[in-house]
Amino acid sequence: MTVGDDYAEMRRLYDLGALEQAAGLYRDAVKRETADSDIHALGVRIFQGLGQDAIARRLALHHQRLHPANHTFSIALSEIAFNARALSESFKHASHAEGLCPGDPQVVSQLARLHAIRGDHSLAQRYIDNLDDGQDAARARLRTFNTLQRVWRTRKPGASAAALDSGAINLIAVMIGAEDIAGIIEASGKRIHPGEVAGPDGALVKPEIRRVQAAALEPEDGVESVYSALFSRFNPASSGSLYPLEVAQYLRYDGSSEDHYDWHVDNGGGRFNARVWTLIVMLSDADAYVGGDLQIRTPRGQDSLRLESGSGVLFRSRFQHRVTPVTAGVRSALAMWFSQTN
Repeated sequence: MTVGDDYAEMRRLYDLGALEQAAGLYRDAVKRETADSDIHALGVRIFQGLGQDAIARRLALHHQRLHPANHTFSIALSEIAFNARALSESFKHASHAEGLCPGDPQVVSQLARLHAIRGDHSLAQRYIDNLDDGQDAARARLRTFNTLQRVWRTRKPGASAAALDSGAINLIAVMIGAEDIAGIIEASGKRIHPGEVAGPDGALVKPEIRRVQAAALEPEDGVESVYSALFSRFNPASSGSLYPLEVAQYLRYDGSSEDHYDWHVDNGGGRFNARVWTLIVMLSDADAYVGGDLQIRTPRGQDSLRLESGSGVLFRSRFQHRVTPVTAGVRSALAMWFSQTN
């Protein structure tokens, strides 16, 4: 195969999500010594996609030295540092990539995210506005992320805001009323879909592991007050280094199909490494469904929770947890993830 053939086939497999096969082709190209800088850059992306950030980082550092004018290695290093919660290092690599290729969409997007987390919302918005017209989906995602960080930064903690115990579950009360819950359900109905499970072949529907209907809850859907209520439960003394990583997911477990989610962790590699805390907030009354217990394994033992509507639990994303099958009724909840700077 020629270098061009190698790259074309690797790219095809990468776009299909067949990352293990793509990684095999990359290794073959390296053995044949036919890999150029573009193939190495794609190899870095492949290992990032597989959640093998340590390998991706070694490759990116090596080829950044060999190909200093190729910005893709710098932006990959920025993304890897972001996943490792090393935000200063992430910013350094993103700024270097910007010097090499200022208009690249990945560079612009990464800098927009980093400025949003820093609280530079106006600057983040300028980066977002600089995305090309063909980047409408990325622009929308980044605007949502910027809004999320702004709401977090301007939160007003309540008198009983929770301090965080990293070795156990943290029970919290969230002031979400019936009107808010109705708004969540209405907003989520626009984009609800079967819940997926992330893995080396991408996010797939695997009902034997996870059967639930899920939808992203965008602040722009008129539910910004819900985020304000969620964020007000965090004590600044113990959450100053935290930041919301993703928008909340609305989760609907239906008893008619025995919806459930088997044992799992929320920070299983790659971009999910940035998840440090998981927040679950119940939207259904405890007597509205049968089954559906939230079970969490912590260093102090296993907890089995049946929360009332408006109650929540915050715990480390690395703790194994599951939702037992719902056998009757409907169990609705919100899930959200937070990161924390190193």
